[in-house]
Amino acid sequence: MDLSISKKISTIEKDYMLELLSRGTRLDGRGFLEYREIKIDAGPMLKADGSARVCIGDTQVCCGIKYETGKPFPDTPNEGVITAMAEFVPFASPMFESGPPDENAIELARVVDRGIRHSDLVDRSRLVITPGEEVFLLFVDLYYMMHNGNPWDTASLAALCALKTVMLPTLKEKEINGKKFHVPEGEPWSLNIQDYPVTITFAKIGDYLIVDPGLMEELISDARISYCINSKGLITSIQKNGSGAFTTEELVKTAKNARDIALRLQQMVKDYNRDLTNM
Repeated sequence: MDLSISKKISTIEKDYMLELLSRGTRLDGRGFLEYREIKIDAGPMLKADGSARVCIGDTQVCCGIKYETGKPFPDTPNEGVITAMAEFVPFASPMFESGPPDENAIELARVVDRGIRHSDLVDRSRLVITPGEEVFLLFVDLYYMMHNGNPWDTASLAALCALKTVMLPTLKEKEINGKKFHVPEGEPWSLNIQDYPVTITFAKIGDYLIVDPGLMEELISDARISYCINSKGLITSIQKNGSGAFTTEELVKTAKNARDIALRLQQMVKDYNRDLTNM
């Protein structure tokens, strides 16, 4: 199911939105480079090892993180593993159906996963328990709970905020009945987030470029592009979707605007404080 064509937009609705864009405004009154209100609730899932709920406007994504221990990847024996998955919850929209993740959920997970892996978000060497043998495996589970456009930026923020709340156990090796085990002993520790990669998404509608597209804007867009920007202002990954094309000038313009906007989103995450003892 392609979200851009899952719901039909009437000619009258489309013409009205294009008329608004020609006047420099949007359906909800925002400017072209203006986000909807962003709300962050870090740590709402008591049974997760880290969690967050993020809303951008009426779009909502919940992220829960659980850990296991296991073997590292053969090509990175001295690094732990962080992997993301996404689910489009059916009650979030009539456009979603129950069943295994479709291509949209897979794409969303990949956008978030690349943002984590291609940045210095977490020092994965700290996730090593025994080099080459045992490491922490972190599973970043994303649940798209309310569908009103732009799940990519919402999920990216939710994963970042959830990782900030993760507490892992200090493990000590002990021998029990002749076998060696790692058991929790001592104070839990945080991941000590080092980077703040955020995803900034633009939709192209005709000749207009807008950030944080709402659902109606997504449905009439020709193309969409998402940039992941790290704390150094570097683009660590790009995802393009839709049948339309971006010119070189449009790519340069959106990349520059993404860097400027990323600074505000990153500062918002840095400034968000929560008493972890109340989780």
